[in-house]
Amino acid sequence: MSVGALLLPMSATGFEAESVHQEHCVHCHARVTGGEGDVLYRGTRGLVRDSKQLRARIDHCQRGASLNWGDVELEAMRAYLNARYYAFPADS
Repeated sequence: MSVGALLLPMSATGFEAESVHQEHCVHCHARVTGGEGDVLYRGTRGLVRDSKQLRARIDHCQRGASLNWGDVELEAMRAYLNARYYAFPADS
């Protein structure tokens, strides 16, 4: 079972962070880096230092991709990425 499946059940809006991440984020990141899509997370410790900055970065990316996410989707993706890559305290 995946990290996302363990921590984030599908929201009431039908948003499932892990599959959306694979479909949109990893694909775009692979284009940007010319290779592995999740390499950006391993190198972003300087850009993203806490949970608040992570959410802001997610919002920046989803706007750039014209995904039009609301608060529920942003929070679901923040929680998923935090669990998978960062482990920031929830209130940071």
